Amino acid sequence: MSSPIKKWSKEFDAMTKILLGDINTIQSQLDSKDSQDLRRSYARALFAYIEATNYLIREFVILFNDPDTETNKLLRKRKPLSESFELSLDTFAWTGYTDGYFPNKKSKHWNNFESTIKIRNRIVHPKSVKDLTITNREMTKIKGVFIWYCGQISDLFKKVSHGHQRMLIAMNDNWIKQKPKLKN
Repeated sequence: MSSPIKKWSKEFDAMTKILLGDINTIQSQLDSKDSQDLRRSYARALFAYIEATNYLIREFVILFNDPDTETNKLLRKRKPLSESFELSLDTFAWTGYTDGYFPNKKSKHWNNFESTIKIRNRIVHPKSVKDLTITNREMTKIKGVFIWYCGQISDLFKKVSHGHQRMLIAMNDNWIKQKPKLKN
């Protein structure tokens, strides 16, 4: 029987492989022949990836908590995507014994992230035919958000990994100091 963390890891790997594969396939098609249907598919695939990653990161944090903690209640509560993303990053960083991880909400990248959420909402819930069009400028933003988001997740995983390394080194150093003298 596998541990919950191994199960989570397998799910994370499988899900991200499929969703990143979708994005890459659509990108290849867009490179060959740009069209509105492929632009919409790219945007939908990107947000499927973002939402799945956020969900899986929250589920990882929940593995470390008592189900009734305030953190778990907060993680289970439905929130707007940008808020959910911020909470996912911060609470996941907590599992790595770090001070948290917050994207710079005053940056151009954060503004682009929030504006691409509006684009996604517009094409997924159109009110008119015009809502289904993604301009060249919007497409550039969407692709930029993909690169930025992947960078945020990569930086987060590095920070958590370094936090775990620091904790294990400290535990090892402490154990060495307290190690009993063994006699043969």
